[in-house]
Amino acid sequence: MSVFDNILRRLVPVVPVVVLSLAGACDGGGRNAIPRRTAYPRVQLCDTVYDAVEWGGVMLSLNSAAMVSVDSRADGTGWINAVYPGYGAVVRLTLSFPADIAAVMDNRMQRIGLNAGDSPTAVTRLSGHGVDGIIVEAPGAAVTPLQLLATDHSHYVLSGAVEFTDTVSMSDAEARRPVVDALRRDMIHLIESL
Repeated sequence: MSVFDNILRRLVPVVPVVVLSLAGACDGGGRNAIPRRTAYPRVQLCDTVYDAVEWGGVMLSLNSAAMVSVDSRADGTGWINAVYPGYGAVVRLTLSFPADIAAVMDNRMQRIGLNAGDSPTAVTRLSGHGVDGIIVEAPGAAVTPLQLLATDHSHYVLSGAVEFTDTVSMSDAEARRPVVDALRRDMIHLIESL
């Protein structure tokens, strides 16, 4: 028998005793407080069910959980506010029928840049059915983290922004991330359904 076998034979009965001793030393009784990561309350996200809203001859598909109000002018332009009470947010949309679509698009892009400020942005480009659109996400922008711009290049320009109206909702980008993601999905659906 080798020296190694002899050592193993002596250690085998000792291993369970050592393991049980170490397990008993762990604080399973909760006597010592252990710091935990910050937990945020879970926000109940809206279902992805949409209602059609006709506005100026354009059909908009908006989340049915939002309270929608339309403020139209005689020329068909105007505003829609889609209020999400559970999110503390409003999606503010503007629909216009300009003679110079390119100039309005340039103006709206400048406005999006001003709203985003110095925050890094992520741009999602969408195209289909003769409509082109973008969604600009600026997670660091406290009030307007999401903005959209869409056009059919011949008739209308749709622009909009998410505004957090609840100061609690605005306070932490990580806490509001699920809401921003849900609103982003709604904006994608809106543009893709034009």
